[in-house]
Amino acid sequence: MEYASSLIKYILNRTGRPYKITFIFDDIEAKDSVFHMPAIEVARHMFSRFNATDDGNCTVKVLFYDGSSESIPNIIQHGDVESQLICLYIMKYLLVQGCDDVYGEKYVEGSELYLEVVSLLTNGSTPIPVRRRLERIVREAISFLYARGILFRSLYDIETEHRGQIHRVYCDSFKLYLSPRGVRLYKLLGGASVVLELYRDDVMTDLCNNDVVTSGLGVGDTFLYLLDLIGKLFVVEKRNLARVLPDLQSYVERVGNRFLCEHLLRGVVRGIALYYESYEDNNKEYDRISLSANAIISEMKEYARAMNGKYGNWLSLRGLDDLGQALSTTRDEG
Repeated sequence: MEYASSLIKYILNRTGRPYKITFIFDDIEAKDSVFHMPAIEVARHMFSRFNATDDGNCTVKVLFYDGSSESIPNIIQHGDVESQLICLYIMKYLLVQGCDDVYGEKYVEGSELYLEVVSLLTNGSTPIPVRRRLERIVREAISFLYARGILFRSLYDIETEHRGQIHRVYCDSFKLYLSPRGVRLYKLLGGASVVLELYRDDVMTDLCNNDVVTSGLGVGDTFLYLLDLIGKLFVVEKRNLARVLPDLQSYVERVGNRFLCEHLLRGVVRGIALYYESYEDNNKEYDRISLSANAIISEMKEYARAMNGKYGNWLSLRGLDDLGQALSTTRDEG
């Protein structure tokens, strides 16, 4: 229910129009006039309906999953800030390795996936207590993603779960791939700010306004909070990257040539651009947010250039240049 309520708060904050919404709690069977889809798709539909009706009224029946079947599992609410990127490492690794087709024709065995992700976070000089803690968190993260349907078992895996089994139980021998839900969730994180906004109330940080629920923040303060969160996560990502040096090539071959936090930043920047392109009277607020976003972009560029200069030209800056251009274009249009 927390995702449903957060979704409604998000919609109301951005439309300010009359609404009527019916919640239906049921199983996953399709029903007439019911939208059986992730919350973000419901939001997109509602926006289109708001825009299409002259009086601003919109009636939508929404089917939300309950319990462990929530449509948008919180993949960064996994331990403290030092471990909040681990689920993203797992998902990105599978994407880069091509383990993301519908049926899992290409897969990685769970034990191998575990070792690969641990190797992204540790090296030979990592203190034993730290290594053991990270190993435990990686194992828990893989189990969590499997339980939430972000990871599926390959069609080549022998099914052991029986019809009466309620919960998905992970085993190291499973042949895993990123499910269609996982692929979609990863893309949504880079496609809009709404997913991080939905996560915000469930993620504990020491950032300013952490004790204020998202519905109690203005839109501008929400964007600033998300940018601060990404900045904090990028500090962790840099620390993780430093552990694998000087073998930057091996790191890129496993999780790609762009920062994980760049992907999160892209979603927030798109949210900023979408919101402020229609609000010409919010130039001062936009300038404040744009300044914060550009500071993170500059930090990422500077770090990428330093790594490329020292260890080879492995990290791409193209996506960061595009983000800066998106902010500049929005300002010009406003």
